[in-house]
Amino acid sequence: MRRLAALLPALAGALLLTLAAAQAPNAQLQTSSSQLPHRLLLPALAADSAAGTSTFATPTPAATGTPASTACGYRGPVRTLSDPAAAGVDRTPAAGSVGGLLALDRPAGLTAASPRQPGAEARAVALDAWLRAAIRTPGGGVELLISTSPDGPLLRASFPSPECASGASPADRAAMEAARVAFLQACGVPTASQWRPLGGRATLAGIPAWGQPRPSGTDGAPTGIELAPVLSFALAGSADCDPAQPFGPTPTPTPGPALELLIHVDPIRVSRGQQVTVTIIVQEPPGPGGTPVPGPAGIRCSYTAYDVALNELARGGPTPTGPGGRVSWTFTVPEWAALDTASRENGRVQPACEGIPARGSARLEIVG
Repeated sequence: MRRLAALLPALAGALLLTLAAAQAPNAQLQTSSSQLPHRLLLPALAADSAAGTSTFATPTPAATGTPASTACGYRGPVRTLSDPAAAGVDRTPAAGSVGGLLALDRPAGLTAASPRQPGAEARAVALDAWLRAAIRTPGGGVELLISTSPDGPLLRASFPSPECASGASPADRAAMEAARVAFLQACGVPTASQWRPLGGRATLAGIPAWGQPRPSGTDGAPTGIELAPVLSFALAGSADCDPAQPFGPTPTPTPGPALELLIHVDPIRVSRGQQVTVTIIVQEPPGPGGTPVPGPAGIRCSYTAYDVALNELARGGPTPTGPGGRVSWTFTVPEWAALDTASRENGRVQPACEGIPARGSARLEIVG
């Protein structure tokens, strides 16, 4: 009996260890399961969310890296050429029109999860349009409203952010980024808080896609048809993006000395916390074989600097030009500035001078 009494504590201890070992895997599995959604949601926070949501449909990442539709707007993969059927799309643009797309009937039963549809979504179109307004999406993309006239029905055209286009082919990504940069250089960077009015004629090419219906018609087509994505963009002739410009034939300008503006960024390749000097030069363009003539003093100029995600880094002016038509500013790259990606997208510095069209912007590479 004494021997049995001495063994009882040891047997009890062994039983408790066995029970603890049996419960430990379950406790570890529950902890991992509760943490997994938080890890999966982090990439969506930086995505371009036209629909205002940032969740993935499944906790298993796609092998191709295709963005989830909820992270990049309604039918995101289709609207960024990142869906499995994108390889079969004819990218040779056919002649099209804003009115022709607006007249299409929306396929019955179409939902946010519907795959690419035959017909309109299977071939690129090129069309002429009047610019109406633009807005910047959270990830750096641009949504553009176009029509056939300054008061015609609206069609939405989409320039996806680099992040939302990451699942497309390299050729399609390059075309989408070139179109987005061409728009930003021509019209500047729109705000993210409200639609910025625009004007002017432009030629666009892209793939029609069925997006979110816009019943009011004030921010797109009631049927949801869009030009998404845009693969090329160019202003027509001497047009600019000024909403006040006439819709009819452009008046003959009064002869006079033409002025152009140049922008210089030093250094172009920078790190967070580093200072950058921006210089704007106003001059008369040189004639054949000639040299530029310095512009006058007193022209009010300004600049705005953006990172690759189109977050505003700094702005300066309006400040009058000095002797030689020059004006300069210096700013420090914020520590929170987005770094450039490996696919050749960069930040930009956009110049502006009163009465002088700005035809481009300067590159700003933020690398560390």
